[in-house]
Amino acid sequence: MESCRILRTVVLTLLPFALMILFISCPMFAPQNMELPPAMQERFSMLLLPNWLYIVVRVALLFIPIIGMGVLGVIAWRNDFPRWSFPLIGAIIYGILFAAGNLIISGITFTGAGIAAVAAAAIMLVGILSKFSLKPLSSIASRIKEDPWLILFAFYFFIAMVFATLPSREVDSWSAVIAAVAITGVFSWGWCYFLTNPDKSRRGVILLLSLSAVLIISMFF
Repeated sequence: MESCRILRTVVLTLLPFALMILFISCPMFAPQNMELPPAMQERFSMLLLPNWLYIVVRVALLFIPIIGMGVLGVIAWRNDFPRWSFPLIGAIIYGILFAAGNLIISGITFTGAGIAAVAAAAIMLVGILSKFSLKPLSSIASRIKEDPWLILFAFYFFIAMVFATLPSREVDSWSAVIAAVAITGVFSWGWCYFLTNPDKSRRGVILLLSLSAVLIISMFF
């Protein structure tokens, strides 16, 4: 029963971050491509998938993760920042650096990302005000003191996002889509391993290996 609860927590907290990684790294869902290019339209028509469905998926992959992170932020604040919530720190920093106007690295305009970010910020603000206390902030320091690898985990999502957006891929390249799925899979594996393995040193090594794999896939595939 306890293992099922832990697994459920790990998966549910992972989903917003993994979806955002997939959205950012997959050229098929690149923000500047509101419509599929001709080559991709032809392939989608063969699968009987209308172009509007692609647009719906693209918008969902942007809004759902950001709103989800806002909800997780509220839950984290009200529960004194458990370990799974530390990547929210990197997500906030990423948002400050790249979403205040334009997400320069990924090319997302403020129109979409900004609306979602404002909504997520509003959700977090309501949650914080409903339980205003400095205890959650002090718990961050105490948890890091117990496990210094949480510092790397806090920036795990941030670093993966930067690595995933380094290359410039062709939109109609299926190999690039496969690479995006691989990046998301490696990121998810590192996340799940870190939150489920009791060995602190091994957890940290796996995070480093996961980020290295994300960088290699981004640059060479």
